[in-house]
Amino acid sequence: MPSHDDSILSVFPDAFQAIYARLEAQERRLEAQERTLEARDKKLDELRVNDSLADPHISQKNRSTTLTPNPDLLAQYPAVGETQFFEAALPKNHTVFTMADYHYNTNMEYQAPALHTLGGHLKLSAHAKAFDDTLALYQTKLAHLTRPLDTFAHELVQNPHDPHLRQRFFAFINTFRIMLGDIAGQMSHSRREVGLSAVSQISLAKGPSLLTLDDLTERRRQAEAILTASEPVVDPKTVEKKSQDKRRSRTQKNDFSKKSDNRKFRQGQQLQQERQKIQGQ
Repeated sequence: MPSHDDSILSVFPDAFQAIYARLEAQERRLEAQERTLEARDKKLDELRVNDSLADPHISQKNRSTTLTPNPDLLAQYPAVGETQFFEAALPKNHTVFTMADYHYNTNMEYQAPALHTLGGHLKLSAHAKAFDDTLALYQTKLAHLTRPLDTFAHELVQNPHDPHLRQRFFAFINTFRIMLGDIAGQMSHSRREVGLSAVSQISLAKGPSLLTLDDLTERRRQAEAILTASEPVVDPKTVEKKSQDKRRSRTQKNDFSKKSDNRKFRQGQQLQQERQKIQGQ
């Protein structure tokens, strides 16, 4: 009696032959892919062997490149020559750029959100409040820094064939780099203030420091001036009288100690004489 599988094969021979054919073709493709992967792995192994720095315990990463600004670049992009980026804050009355020249984006929030204090139940210390205010300030500054980007992108879209595009592009990136340096310099100032407010907790770290000895000396001089001004005025006669009272008190204590010692000595002599009398009897 034929099996159930044999019955199906006898009814649909062509369909099953087509399925088997597709499976065989798929298997051949998988074998070809496997051979390709093996060849790729072999090639990678050859590259590792030929690499003079090859080490099974070291993983290689692409190294970053270094740019040294040349005169041609500096002529078109002078802001790239800034060597004191973290001290590049501009004076408040500068005329290098005006943020009013750059559009606001209607899809953008420029004011940093306030820290949620749970309806006033979350109380921040003065230090934490000042720290949060500083972070919010620089969040807002970074948000406004998107305005020049958005404005320049809008102008490129509106005037894609502007014959002065090259000059305008270099003018933009010069200004934008100066903006970045201005914010970095302001942040350096904020960090310096944090350090000066806790001089006793300063840790010595390697690398350039935002604090100098002159900064510390000046802050100490200010603190000493404040302490001196807050001290009460003392009459010299009062100071001298207190000093005399202390000396008199020490003298009295010494006299009392000597008298006490003499009394104990006499008592000891009397006890010794009494013992001698008893022994003589």
